[in-house]
Amino acid sequence: DYLIQHGADVNKLNNYKVSPILLACKNGYLEIVKCLVQHGADFNRSSDRGITPIIIACRNGYSKIVEFLLENKATIEINNPYRKTLL
Repeated sequence: DYLIQHGADVNKLNNYKVSPILLACKNGYLEIVKCLVQHGADFNRSSDRGITPIIIACRNGYSKIVEFLLENKATIEINNPYRKTLL
């Protein structure tokens, strides 16, 4: 919250072109995911490898994050580079 209150961009990519919400989903930080979404984070944006936050949360078994993203209308039909969706 502190960084956001002081103007941090919730969609800014790091040096590896990974978004904050993707990192939070990868590591299971539900409260950070909620905070980022509340402040406008794009949870449907995919990485250069076609990975979305909901895909990485599923892969890592973070069902509470998956549930939260689905409740907030996360898209499950985005194709990755292999033309596969979450389904």
